[in-house]
Amino acid sequence: MSSGMITALRNLFSNRSFSKISDTQELALVDTLALAMSADHDVSAVEREELTSLLRVLDWNQSTALKSYVEESLDKSRRYLAEPGGVLKYCMDISARLEEDWLREEAYYYAGRISTSDNRVDTNEHEFLQALVQALALDNDAQARIADQLLRETSF
Repeated sequence: MSSGMITALRNLFSNRSFSKISDTQELALVDTLALAMSADHDVSAVEREELTSLLRVLDWNQSTALKSYVEESLDKSRRYLAEPGGVLKYCMDISARLEEDWLREEAYYYAGRISTSDNRVDTNEHEFLQALVQALALDNDAQARIADQLLRETSF
């Protein structure tokens, strides 16, 4: 059974239901993943495939098509990446819109999945992940648990 399926089943039997998140939270999650994809200034096909896989948990009901919103979000991410201090500022905005701790943890996990999907984490991606941890206010236990899960799922 894939780790994504295990996570989906775990969420099904807990209060972690993506079908219950607000539109604002849903957009914030996509923004997190777009920022993760663009953090190294190179959006790879592998990262796009991982994004597609991760977004299957969402019940997308926005007026904008998901693919269009992802492209808009990638453009916004690039603007924040070009701005001094922009990544942390954007991560803080995203964290506020995510609202719930469980969703912040999922966002960090998903961002880690995208960042490691090409079997490397460069300096820019590492800095993004650090800014995300700071903005999401993840405690050491949550970080360790998520990092352990990512290590078990990646091949490098």
